[in-house]
Amino acid sequence: MKISIDWLNDYLNLKIPIQRLIDTLTLKSVEVDYFYDFADCFKRIVVGEILEIKSHPRADRLQLVVVNIGDAGKRYSITKQKDVEVVCGGTNLIVGNKVVIALPGSKVRWHGEGELQILSETMIRGVKSMGMICASEEIGFMKSKEGEIMVLDHSLKVGQGLAGALNLERGVLDLDVLVHRGDLMSHRGVARGMAGLFDISFFSQSQ
Repeated sequence: MKISIDWLNDYLNLKIPIQRLIDTLTLKSVEVDYFYDFADCFKRIVVGEILEIKSHPRADRLQLVVVNIGDAGKRYSITKQKDVEVVCGGTNLIVGNKVVIALPGSKVRWHGEGELQILSETMIRGVKSMGMICASEEIGFMKSKEGEIMVLDHSLKVGQGLAGALNLERGVLDLDVLVHRGDLMSHRGVARGMAGLFDISFFSQSQ
């Protein structure tokens, strides 16, 4: 059972250091198999907005996509420009869509397979690409339809780090919930249990 620490805050004000949280849960309630630190996993992976799509001059199946990354380039000392050009082979590129863009220095899995690879600014068929527009499996989520990039909610802020945009900044716990612990099969149930363990208030309804 995967539990977002950020989502738990819909039910309680959780200000427990992560290691103490893991140790206490494992000793007194449910074993924590793994902690996913998405703030670290998604370093230099941000929300971008597609501004323009052009044909690649040397590759029929690739396109040149101009993406607005807000202040992310400056924040990570990559570029002072808000608009960057990325080479992409996605089949569902649409101007105005918010997308996941991995900037140089970030880590992704090509097509969701193999080891993590560190991205760098690179030349693709003679054109410089400032990172890549990602499919969901390339950043660790479920596999998408072949050739499709991940499209984000249009309300998300351009340039925002992906972990914060998806409310995963504080990470996700992977709990080994046994069959007799049905009370732990939801965020609400886990939050209720944590309220008792740490003697903090539980909100009966999501705020």
